[in-house]
Amino acid sequence: MKKFIKNSGFTLVEALMALVILSIAAAGLLLPFASSAEVQRQGCNETLAAKLASDLTEQIIATDFD
Repeated sequence: MKKFIKNSGFTLVEALMALVILSIAAAGLLLPFASSAEVQRQGCNETLAAKLASDLTEQIIATDFD
């Protein structure tokens, strides 16, 4: 007589495959956030450059050349 053993739970291979699929999905969801952080940093640098240029222009205009 053959004994049938009912295995419940996941095998190691199934758990690893689930982890790989979850990792790919998480990477797909986090990629836009990483690129938006770069765009935000670039925007902050451009804003700072515009402010510095404005301050310098005001300083040049306020300078008396007499």
